[in-house]
Amino acid sequence: MTKTNAPIIFILLFTSCQTYVKQNIVNNIVRVSYNSVNGGKIGGYVSFIVTKDSIVYSLGDNKTAKKYNAALSSKGIWDSLRSYINLVYFDKVKSDPGHRAYDGTDITISIIDSKTHTIINGEDDTINYKMITPLINNLNEIREYISKK
Repeated sequence: MTKTNAPIIFILLFTSCQTYVKQNIVNNIVRVSYNSVNGGKIGGYVSFIVTKDSIVYSLGDNKTAKKYNAALSSKGIWDSLRSYINLVYFDKVKSDPGHRAYDGTDITISIIDSKTHTIINGEDDTINYKMITPLINNLNEIREYISKK
């Protein structure tokens, strides 16, 4: 090995190790949960948990006190959701205080692997939140899918 090849080999080895570590982290995720709670007199909530095997969800509002709980197959959804998860970026997003008390909406997203990673109202951290936009968009697609069931 010549001196000129050493830096190239080091860079290739370093990036392949990083890729392996990221894949391992994603493979250890066992659950993703999403909770959206609206304040005000009518208020309401959407809550769902996605695992490899199912989506368990609950919908309700304060006015009618109706609750709807159901379970759906998560076939295909789980792999798609995991492909959007980057815990390095997710953990950088700063949570913000609740908005529900002011007729706002509180959104809590948690990713569970060997520990719990949680964001509450992360959209207020405009810099870091942009990095997880694909994940947020996918969660919103799941929310829409559930709402139509």
